[in-house]
Amino acid sequence: MMVLLVTADPEFTRSFARRLASSGHRTATVRDAAQAQAEVERLHPDVVLVDGTVRDDAQLLQRLQPATPTILLLNRSSLDDVLAAVDAIAPADDLSAAR
Repeated sequence: MMVLLVTADPEFTRSFARRLASSGHRTATVRDAAQAQAEVERLHPDVVLVDGTVRDDAQLLQRLQPATPTILLLNRSSLDDVLAAVDAIAPADDLSAAR
């Protein structure tokens, strides 16, 4: 499986990419949304993992959905923060229409 990891944190990138590789996955890493869009078009990854701290993460996820399976990795301290992040990506009216 090809995994594209989008994160601006070099330490997290190294650690997570190593874990993915040790599980038999091919990985590519980029630091921002613009690079991610270019790599998605070039590599056609099976899944994109996006660190929720990447600038323009919501816009990136909106552009990738629904063509590319995408997972947003969040490190939020409250439910309100999580819901705000999810709503920025897929507003509630979009989610209800998809059901």
